[in-house]
Amino acid sequence: MGCKVRGTMPAGGWARALLFAMAAWTAMLGARATADPPAGAEELDAAFAALAGYSWEGTREPLTVIDAAIAQSRGDEAARAELETRLMAVLGGDAPQAAKKFACERLSLIGSGRSVAALASLLGDRELAHPARLALERIPDPAVDAALIGALETTDGDLLRGTIGSIGNRGVAGATAPLTQWARDDAASSETVLTAIRALGMIGTAESARALGELQAEAPAELRDAITDARLIAARRMQRAGLNEEAAALYREVLALEGGERWRAACLRGLVDAEPEHAREHLAEALAGEDARLMRVAAETIADADDPAAVRHFSAMLSDLPRASQVILLDTLRSQLGTEARDFARGAVRSDAAELRLAAIRALGFVGDETDLAELIRAAQSEVEAERDAARTSLELLPAEATGAQLVAMLPAADPGAQAEIIAALAARREVDSLGTITDYLDAENNAVRAAGWEALATMGTLEQLPVVIEHLQRAEGNEAPKPVREALQAIVRREREAALPTLLSSLSEAPVAARVALLHSLALLGTGEALEAVRAAVGESDPAIKDGAVRTLTEWPTVEAAPDLLRIAREGEKPVWRILALRSYIQLVRGSDATREEKLEQLRPAIELAVNAEEKRRVISALGELAIEPTLAVLSDYMDDPDVVEEASAAVIGVAGPLRKEHREEVDRLLNLVLERSKNPDHHQWTNWLLHHQEE
Repeated sequence: MGCKVRGTMPAGGWARALLFAMAAWTAMLGARATADPPAGAEELDAAFAALAGYSWEGTREPLTVIDAAIAQSRGDEAARAELETRLMAVLGGDAPQAAKKFACERLSLIGSGRSVAALASLLGDRELAHPARLALERIPDPAVDAALIGALETTDGDLLRGTIGSIGNRGVAGATAPLTQWARDDAASSETVLTAIRALGMIGTAESARALGELQAEAPAELRDAITDARLIAARRMQRAGLNEEAAALYREVLALEGGERWRAACLRGLVDAEPEHAREHLAEALAGEDARLMRVAAETIADADDPAAVRHFSAMLSDLPRASQVILLDTLRSQLGTEARDFARGAVRSDAAELRLAAIRALGFVGDETDLAELIRAAQSEVEAERDAARTSLELLPAEATGAQLVAMLPAADPGAQAEIIAALAARREVDSLGTITDYLDAENNAVRAAGWEALATMGTLEQLPVVIEHLQRAEGNEAPKPVREALQAIVRREREAALPTLLSSLSEAPVAARVALLHSLALLGTGEALEAVRAAVGESDPAIKDGAVRTLTEWPTVEAAPDLLRIAREGEKPVWRILALRSYIQLVRGSDATREEKLEQLRPAIELAVNAEEKRRVISALGELAIEPTLAVLSDYMDDPDVVEEASAAVIGVAGPLRKEHREEVDRLLNLVLERSKNPDHHQWTNWLLHHQEE
């Protein structure tokens, strides 16, 4: 036991992974049982004859026949026994390793005590020991345990460690003594010692637990952690076997170890499970201690139990616990806390300890009621950002039905800072009934109050508030309404959709310039024919600000019905910026339309003529790259002569070349060679060469 420990994968880890794979294979066989026709005797004989000479390079057809027979033998003990015998014969003969491996894998599915000797004979075979052990692990026969124990004397190295791992996976109680000897063997490798220690834990009996305890008392420092881990495994195994008293005793022994902090959390969970009648005592002890990690585990255990009575019990203890436990319990259980924690949380929001104050603020969102509003509004104005955020969240979550009405009642007497927080809370809670009151604060002298009011309208305003918003638009001076008012208008229009249109249209005719411009922009959010007609009319007006607003609204229009208007402006617009914006929007509408590729190309031809600068050309070329039709090639050919956009044209050529090359190879290849000649982009060259030399005809 004085060996040096080296890092190694725990024995049996990869074995379990393969067992999962075998389980999936078993399910697959079951699914095939009803799909494959039964194999005839001659066909099955031929399959086993072929299996005797099967190699990795050979056909798997015989294996498929045998697999089908295994699947179809379910429920037929005689048929299954015959198949088992034939597979055992493969193991006993001179078949290649591939065949024997197949036989082992299938015996893991149908093997019985009769297969044990044949499989055990392979435990010393470096190529076949692993599949043989997997098969043995699944056979519910005591002869397997004896065979594995016997192999401890006849194997070494990886084969020995594999055998020990299988003993642990099966929980072979009779192997405790020889495994203890291997764990004590100073001549054994560190990997073998660690594997033996882990297997003792997996055996999970009182005897193996005692052996581990004795080992821990005499083990060198480098093995103690591994032994402790194994003792915890043993305790969990004993719990599963119903040995709760023995498991609890083992958890206590581990807790008492020097330097046992690493395992305290696992021991606490284990004790709670092993002694449910004392669970509250164990948890209370952890919460009253000094280990913050253990406190958190205790709180998480209470939360995971989803036991309201337990939550009430520990909520009532809050005032008697250390501050760290108070914080952890409030944070961990906050969504489960009941009224028992309310009084404590109310007092804690005024605590001098910042972490407790923050946890209490968060908790009030779940356990508080309308009487806590004033405290939360105060906390929402804290200089500490975390407290402000927590208070605002709690105001939003506060469950009391009367909260909205109480917040509204608090508004008139509150100072401006509190008023802003109250309005924000009403908006966060979607207290739509409060909108009538909130509109009274849209013209408040205080900037924060006024801003909160407009944000509330943007958040939850309805058709009923639309006239109020428009009235404020009409008060605006200059050519642009205030941003908060415009944002509230757009938010309401997005929510109300076409229902807002009559109000918008009726307000357009007599509204001042700033209001009309804002109303025009909101019409683009609807995109209806009636709304489009109103914008078209505004384009023809003489006022330059209104005309500019109308043009820009058209450039934001979501439907293709605006395309003719945009094309006209792109050709005849009074300002260069109008022409550019209209052309860009026209191209985008064409790209997104439901037209055919041929129709889109024809619609893009005017844009091709109008695109005189590089940016607009790039937008046209990008659209052309989506139109894999023969006429597109001629257009792209022209752009390949333009040095300002040759890279964009090259990308478009590559985009359409694949679909078109089969029928228009000569022209496509000409363009691809131009890409190689003129593009400086190595990615373009790579794709072009692939298209020219590797694309399938």
